[in-house]
Amino acid sequence: MSLINSLRSGVGWISQRSVTARELIKSAKSARLRLASRHDNAEFAKSHPDEPLPPLDLMADAHAHCNYRLYYESGLFQAQFSRDMFGRYFDFDGSAPVYHEWDEVGRRDFFAWHPPQYVRSVFLSGLEELEYVSSEDSGLNKDMWLARVPR
Repeated sequence: MSLINSLRSGVGWISQRSVTARELIKSAKSARLRLASRHDNAEFAKSHPDEPLPPLDLMADAHAHCNYRLYYESGLFQAQFSRDMFGRYFDFDGSAPVYHEWDEVGRRDFFAWHPPQYVRSVFLSGLEELEYVSSEDSGLNKDMWLARVPR
């Protein structure tokens, strides 16, 4: 049995008893993900020298992978999808970047799912819903909502 599998089998027992052990397991997972992507990441960094890249530990935490190419391509897809969605409702030239620098804001230490009806009745209450696209229809890993204050 590999070290990672051994650690996985003990997660339930260990994580209930020690925050330090939980952090060790998290660190081992991050190291495994970094190691698996090291060659592709080196090639990507060489071919994109001016591209700001997130810290690998943050990628492991937030995306469950450490692959810069996958991160870059999925980010482009999501940005283009959002630009097209917003462009159907708002007049903008799209030339200014929405996000310019990497920022270590937030870490994914939880998961939340809200049914569409809950989003409409709670989060979008009082707003005009312009568009909703489910994750199944968009190819993204999340639902997309666009709403505005009624005119």
